[in-house]
Amino acid sequence: MYFESLPNEILLYLFEYLYSTDILRAFFGLNTRIKSLIYKQYSFHSFNFSNKQKNEFNEICQYHIPHLINRIYALKINEHFFTYISSFDQFTQLRFLKVSRVPSPKTLTKIMEELPHLLNLTHLTIRCVITRQVFIDFSLIIDTIWNLPKLRYCSLTIYSPGINRLYMPTKISSTLESLKLTGYPIPFNQIEQFMKYTPHLKYLSSVIVILDNKINSDYVLLSLSTLISLNIGICRRCNLSTMDLLLKNLSNLQHLTIRLFDNIIDGYKWEQFIRNYLSKLKSFKIDMSYKIDRNRNIEEYMNQLLNSFQKTIDETFFDQSLPLDICLPNIRSITIQFPLPDQFWSIIPNLNHLNTLNIILFTDIYQSELQNILNQTTHLCSLHIKQDPSLRSPQLSFFKCTNSSIPILDFIELNYSLDEIECLLFSRSSLANRCETCSINVQNRHCIVILMKNMPNLQTLNVRCEEEVSITENIQIIQWLNDNLPSIYLITKDSDSSDTIRIRIQ
Repeated sequence: MYFESLPNEILLYLFEYLYSTDILRAFFGLNTRIKSLIYKQYSFHSFNFSNKQKNEFNEICQYHIPHLINRIYALKINEHFFTYISSFDQFTQLRFLKVSRVPSPKTLTKIMEELPHLLNLTHLTIRCVITRQVFIDFSLIIDTIWNLPKLRYCSLTIYSPGINRLYMPTKISSTLESLKLTGYPIPFNQIEQFMKYTPHLKYLSSVIVILDNKINSDYVLLSLSTLISLNIGICRRCNLSTMDLLLKNLSNLQHLTIRLFDNIIDGYKWEQFIRNYLSKLKSFKIDMSYKIDRNRNIEEYMNQLLNSFQKTIDETFFDQSLPLDICLPNIRSITIQFPLPDQFWSIIPNLNHLNTLNIILFTDIYQSELQNILNQTTHLCSLHIKQDPSLRSPQLSFFKCTNSSIPILDFIELNYSLDEIECLLFSRSSLANRCETCSINVQNRHCIVILMKNMPNLQTLNVRCEEEVSITENIQIIQWLNDNLPSIYLITKDSDSSDTIRIRIQ
């Protein structure tokens, strides 16, 4: 059978596996029927112009974009885009826009002028590095973004000598749910105003908060209650009452990552914060830095600090030697790398309270050590395995490990994507038997169906699909899954990760 004789439905299905530039390069000149399919019937064109050669870029923009402009779903562009395309005004179906490597304020201004045309835009990423000291109307940038009627996700990174703080929006965004603002300081007393203009915000990341130790203890941040994930850095040394004020208003928070610059808070106080205010917290990561006075006994100070976490510690990371007199009998979360250090079992005499186990740089030769760890656990709820991306061969021996009571398996950081046979074998393994939430990489959409149909207790699947090849961020695969899985499944793009699909039982 000749390629041209395939029915339209099959050809459109094949197009879903290709970038639009590859579709044009491979098929456009075959015949008028294929040309009509590309121009008039295929509705999910995506173009990545961030690294195209000038000649190819010019050809696509000059000869093809005018015919496809109302069928383009996603764009990734750089500063040269507006040399060929004067405006966004005809990109009526654009949902995803990523702007990278913008070196000039002129281009940034042009982008802001054109954004209001994109009435259907849901995802926006802008990365701009401007080295010269120039005026940038950052308040205009913020208001323009907040005013987009359907925007749900925004990642904004603008490095410029002229920007040293986050400007408050004056427009209310009724749609923004996820926001990443890299490196912009925001005064503590302006958080309430910021949240009022973003009333549906659930995920806030990479913000630097400048705490004010003079804030009245009765100060209330009611608007923070919408947040379920927060990743912030706190500069300036803060007193405990100010930290208390911040955390007590995060009643619905599930994930907290916090970096303290020039500040240390001991384990006793963190336990008190979590127990008193963060009852829904599922994950907590803390990074603290502090310059200790030279005249202070550093070893004694560190022992006191470690002892404060001894009964309440949330995570220990074994990648270096620790004092032999440390004992952590109630540890709940641990990150380890095989082979285990000699002092491991003297520091952690039992794993009776362990509920989260993170393994980094796993290889097949350590299967027996991993099995030994699993045999010691009685309340393990989550297993996360990470591998070195440089590994050339699959290292999947841990699938043979036995433990039929782990509800959460996270293998999204493996160096390998499972094929259909491997998905079937994994779905029938002991590890997968009781799994309720699984995160994993697979080679194609059929693998996803195999996992959903063969893991008996699976409630949520977070999956990265290797066949996803465009910045439409899985939209074609999501549509295909909706057609091939029962209607009880809710299939969406993960709001925390643009290349991950989430499938849940409704």
